[in-house]
Amino acid sequence: MSNFQLVLFDLDDTLVYFCDYWEASAKDAFRYFRETRDLNTDELFEAYRKHDLDLEQLYLRQEITVEQYRIERITRTLRDHGREIAPEFALTFEDRYKTFSRIHIKPNEEITKTLQLL
Repeated sequence: MSNFQLVLFDLDDTLVYFCDYWEASAKDAFRYFRETRDLNTDELFEAYRKHDLDLEQLYLRQEITVEQYRIERITRTLRDHGREIAPEFALTFEDRYKTFSRIHIKPNEEITKTLQLL
């Protein structure tokens, strides 16, 4: 019998790979909203990825909050495509993106086996 009482894991890039579901989830969210569904999802995602990288650095340096990060990521993306949105829409977009993420996240069989062993 082991002495472990608790084992904690990080979800993103530990138990599931973020890149495996991020793009599909974001594109589904772009297709979901009338504010974005008429735009090219590939182009939107490239802008979204660019702003994500820029804003992530600000967040990691604690220059912006996670809420500001999420609002600005989609706001800047849509601004690149000539659209202005309210912060409330950005948060609604984030919620819908999370819903789609739960659909796209797939378990890794090897990780599942390891967790079962633990």
